Amino acid sequence: MTMRQNKGGKILTDGNKQFWKRDVIPQALTDFNITLDAKYDQNPDLLSEDLYGTTKLEWLILQFNNIIDPWTEFRTGSIIRLMVKTRALEYL
Repeated sequence: MTMRQNKGGKILTDGNKQFWKRDVIPQALTDFNITLDAKYDQNPDLLSEDLYGTTKLEWLILQFNNIIDPWTEFRTGSIIRLMVKTRALEYL
């Protein structure tokens, strides 16, 4: 099995199969919770843009909250945990 680094995890290769092993992102005292309003329903990219000034961190929001399917798990009324901007930008 070979391995190569990827943002937010590692891609493992075993023969012809590839697997992505996600990194666990530790929580910090500066993290905070929000309740998703209708503007962000199924749109983590919009939340990423509004909070962090880039859509490139939508993956971080999803991974930090262990969300696999944003169409069913990133919905209005859901409570999610977020990082402050300075901490999140370290993942770019």
